[in-house]
Amino acid sequence: MRIEVLMDDHRLRLQLNRDVPSLEWYFKPGYVFLAEEFRQAHRQLVSYFETYVRLLPRLTVLYDTSPASLLSAEEAKYAAAHITPLMVAAGLRREAFVVPEDVFMQMLIEDYKTHTQDTLEVGIFRDVGDARQWLAAL
Repeated sequence: MRIEVLMDDHRLRLQLNRDVPSLEWYFKPGYVFLAEEFRQAHRQLVSYFETYVRLLPRLTVLYDTSPASLLSAEEAKYAAAHITPLMVAAGLRREAFVVPEDVFMQMLIEDYKTHTQDTLEVGIFRDVGDARQWLAAL
């Protein structure tokens, strides 16, 4: 698998998977994003997406939220209202989420899916392999 790590810090790892193709965002276990950190990280994701979609026109996004501790409903709504439109305008058509057992996180992602259903196809999965397979089928 051809993977290039773009960012790796105490909050998340962001990598480019050229085989799928996708930008893959992995939340670090136990880290709780502060609102501004969450927004800044998403602005970086938009920048990477705008850069790499030129080289990989079918580029998708995979979020592995399974180790995530807590994300506020406000930040999920922010992503749907402010980040997703930028990504869709740049060419995003499909996103996959790997969800944790945590019911609250699952509800946030389902809510996000509802808010973006008119512009974006969102898949929800239990493991990264299934999510990658679905994204690659685009």
